[in-house]
Amino acid sequence: MSDFSRRLAAVIEEKGITQRELARRSGTTEATISRYVNGSRAPKAALAVDIAAALGVTTEYLLNGTQENEFERDPEVLEMMEELHHRPELRALFSTSRNASPEDIRKVISIIEDITKQDRD
Repeated sequence: MSDFSRRLAAVIEEKGITQRELARRSGTTEATISRYVNGSRAPKAALAVDIAAALGVTTEYLLNGTQENEFERDPEVLEMMEELHHRPELRALFSTSRNASPEDIRKVISIIEDITKQDRD
């Protein structure tokens, strides 16, 4: 069993999900996840990224055992990562705002709050 497969199995257990659920979240098959867990195969880079995102851990952690940053254990951050992973429009919004000033970001937040408030009314 490889270090990757041990870490993968440990994170699956820690998160309390099944291999079937991980397969669904990461866009692969349960058989493929099983092969990774038992160490008979290793994932290609793109699938390792999807598996890590589905588990809310870094690819670096799964592949190399590098300790995760503290923020990655924050449930709110993990929820946001999951949303970014599954909603390309949020990823685009976040990506676009990276170079914005704090004041510009506050303005955009205000606009979005106004729009969502109108939708609820």
